[in-house]
Amino acid sequence: MNCTEERPAQCPPERADPEHESAFDSRIVPGAVTFTAVPAEACRLAPMRSALSRFASDAGLPADDACDFLLATYEAMVNVVEHAYPAGEVGTFDLWAAHDAWRGTIVVTVTDRGRWRLDEADPSLHRGRGITLMRSCSDAMEINPGVDGTGTQVTLEWTRDCARPAPDDEQCG
Repeated sequence: MNCTEERPAQCPPERADPEHESAFDSRIVPGAVTFTAVPAEACRLAPMRSALSRFASDAGLPADDACDFLLATYEAMVNVVEHAYPAGEVGTFDLWAAHDAWRGTIVVTVTDRGRWRLDEADPSLHRGRGITLMRSCSDAMEINPGVDGTGTQVTLEWTRDCARPAPDDEQCG
């Protein structure tokens, strides 16, 4: 499976019906995609990844850069699902991605309303590499825990000259 193929959703049947799927808001407009109040459940991520793949393609990212974009963004979403909320509690998160063609940048923010916690990585569990992965797959990454320890915002940024449109004759004077 390559990085742009959609994986099947693993939602339980009672959560996979169309009415429940619309429980969060999503908007896809030229140059931006937003998802708000997404339940922090793993089964919600595949459709979002698919939309982000289309967004990366529309932004003109080359295949290798699109894979980095998808991997880092997916990791940020998985971190919300696995770490933001206590076991048994399904919180929500928001994702915003925008392509600024003139600056040649793509910026993604993933924001949750959970509790910030620093987990000690346990090497025997082969975990604890997500932040390193996001940093290595993006040009810039920032993590901002909420002032009172509630909520975390991860911002990822990519700068690519190839994503800039060629100016037309009117813009060049």
